[in-house]
Amino acid sequence: MAERAEGNRPAESTIQTLIRRASKQAGEPSLDLICTKIAVDFQSIDEDTADDKLQSGLADLTAASNADASFLALIGAESSEIETVYSGRSTFSGCNPDVLLGWNLSDL
Repeated sequence: MAERAEGNRPAESTIQTLIRRASKQAGEPSLDLICTKIAVDFQSIDEDTADDKLQSGLADLTAASNADASFLALIGAESSEIETVYSGRSTFSGCNPDVLLGWNLSDL
């Protein structure tokens, strides 16, 4: 359960406080701040946190840029086939980057 601050509101994390204070409009973080947060998160990726940080960062980027989707397709070391796709999609997006799994670059 989240910690509670005064007034029975949930306590904010440091990044939530920064986003709130740096917003161009009340409650909406600027794209620059979101991209900075994502860059910092991506710089601290390790094998145990890669999946979560990539998914979270791409979801944040998709939302902040008002895009339908953003994705990262990883190509196999021994082949030119897409082996892994990380993506962030908006709720009603028709985009599905996961369909790229298994595609060879020469087919694109």
